[in-house]
Amino acid sequence: MKTLVAYYSLSGKTRKMCEKYVADTGAKFDLVEILEVNKRTTANAYLVGCPMALKQEASEIQKINIDMSLYDNVIIAGPIWAFNAPPALNAFLREYNLNGKSVTGVLTYAGTVGKAPSNFKAEIEKVGAICKTVVTILPKDLENLSNII
Repeated sequence: MKTLVAYYSLSGKTRKMCEKYVADTGAKFDLVEILEVNKRTTANAYLVGCPMALKQEASEIQKINIDMSLYDNVIIAGPIWAFNAPPALNAFLREYNLNGKSVTGVLTYAGTVGKAPSNFKAEIEKVGAICKTVVTILPKDLENLSNII
């Protein structure tokens, strides 16, 4: 079975990290971007997205044409917003069948981590997935994801 790397990236940093990770590890992984239906601006992320993240709410995401039954392992990556995963990651968790799958969470941050790893782990397990770990990565370490996971 294959591994899926699904990511949400507002600024492009998480996208760059995931693309490099997949390229460095070869064809073992499939890569998909989680996109919100309504593209956010930085201001909207702070004013609307962070309060949603704080309440662990989901946003509306674009449909991803993917057969989850092909994957045993899933890596879900995105930034930390208000000490939680962003609403787009919550939407992915709730909309795609991860029941019984082995999931690794990857959260990027520039400020404070807070309870983001434990909160994201709980959200992953709430949908029936087996959370292997949730790692947090500073921007200076984004190039080294393959050494962290």
